[in-house]
Amino acid sequence: MILKYLTLLNKNPENLISTFKDFEHFYFEMKPKLNAEIVNKMLLGQKNLKGLLAFCGKYDHETDSHLTCGIGLGFLHKLLDYEHNRGIKQLYYPCIEG
Repeated sequence: MILKYLTLLNKNPENLISTFKDFEHFYFEMKPKLNAEIVNKMLLGQKNLKGLLAFCGKYDHETDSHLTCGIGLGFLHKLLDYEHNRGIKQLYYPCIEG
């Protein structure tokens, strides 16, 4: 499913805001199992797919890019924040117990 959302971000740049919101809803409702490979793909992308980091800083004069950036950065913040995403601790800090 994560690759599905990355594909949507890449193929439908005019719908970034709704795709970010849908991706965030999916991620925090379904809490998919992650490993380092999936996290790398999600953040950095793979081959022809850009990852979340590429879209969070995307600037376009013809759209409301400040809204897109804000929503994308908010999602990224929640992904990387331990308080919102407790499962991320084991991926980035495997030596921490708990």
